[in-house]
Amino acid sequence: MSERPTPETPSDQPSRLGRMLRLPRLSGKASAACLVIFFLATGLLIPGVVRLPLWIDFEIVLAIWWLGWLIVLAVLLYRGQRVTDDHRLGEPRNWLNVLKGEQKPADPLDIRKRESCGSWLDGLQWIGPVEGEGCLALLALLLVLVVGFFALWFLIEIAIPLVLFLLYVGARGMLAAVINDRHRCPGRLGRSLAWSLVWATAYTAPLAVVVWFVHYVVSQQA
Repeated sequence: MSERPTPETPSDQPSRLGRMLRLPRLSGKASAACLVIFFLATGLLIPGVVRLPLWIDFEIVLAIWWLGWLIVLAVLLYRGQRVTDDHRLGEPRNWLNVLKGEQKPADPLDIRKRESCGSWLDGLQWIGPVEGEGCLALLALLLVLVVGFFALWFLIEIAIPLVLFLLYVGARGMLAAVINDRHRCPGRLGRSLAWSLVWATAYTAPLAVVVWFVHYVVSQQA
């Protein structure tokens, strides 16, 4: 004998409605970029605009960071939002291969044209004989160009992407540690505010302690 389906109780309706209205996950890359831009903008603008003693400027910046964390976390916890991990550190490109381009089969007509034109080194004969100092200067210039090329490659392909990836990992990790956890905050304003208050304080309190400690040491030495 088959069992009759049990009627849906009112307590089951909110959870079912929550699953139906579940919001799409936030992009971790976009969220981290917004947080980093906000923190950098306030950290750079406040000392230049307020023009108070430096340690007071730092305290104002930390207070704004704390308030920013509080608002962002409270809103996302209340909405039941989640954040994805959608950014990976890619491999650096080989600029030498990019400069070479795709290898195409040699055309006999092009070969004859190159042979008729001669090597590009033949065009340097108009410079005349190079003296010892000129040769050293030319070698130094070539060395600077080579070093500059590889330094620019390292900066663009390794240093900047690595710094951006570390900023992404830090900002996205701090955000995901709160809103991806099971705090049972969706639809509960008080619980969302309480957890956001705890985590906002946990994220900014260590920086505040450092600022106050440095100010104390400087004031004792003055």
